[in-house]
Amino acid sequence: MTGQVEGRTLRAGRAAWLEEQGQVLPDELGRAQKEAEAEGRTVVFTAWDSQIRGALVVTDTVKATSAEAVADLKRLGLTPVLLTGDNTAAAHAVAAEVGIGKVIAEVDPELRLRRFRPLHRRFTAWACPSGRSGRARLPSGSNVFPPVLCHPVL
Repeated sequence: MTGQVEGRTLRAGRAAWLEEQGQVLPDELGRAQKEAEAEGRTVVFTAWDSQIRGALVVTDTVKATSAEAVADLKRLGLTPVLLTGDNTAAAHAVAAEVGIGKVIAEVDPELRLRRFRPLHRRFTAWACPSGRSGRARLPSGSNVFPPVLCHPVL
């Protein structure tokens, strides 16, 4: 994300994207990122004046009913897949908590739909959270629970 504040360009996002934008990641923030991601958390950095200057560490809160819902999908013969922009460790932590074995992580929002289409050919039902960023319309013929526009996650 990029914005202007008092004539300064401010950016927030992943370290790799910010570095592509010419921002420099200080060693101490790189170490903090590795530590947070090893614990299954996601780091969003803030940057201005060509320097990454801060980090926000976030974690997903899994609903109490999610593991049961995944188990229900498995009993129906479906294979749940978690397709997410989160880092690999965070995605695997959430997947393990709810019983999902297949994880595709660190997918940019623009690429999610492209990653989703091959999966759509192999699977017939999709469970999508509502209220998330990077929403994409699912291909026609998808069975979606709940039926909303969403980013492609099962």
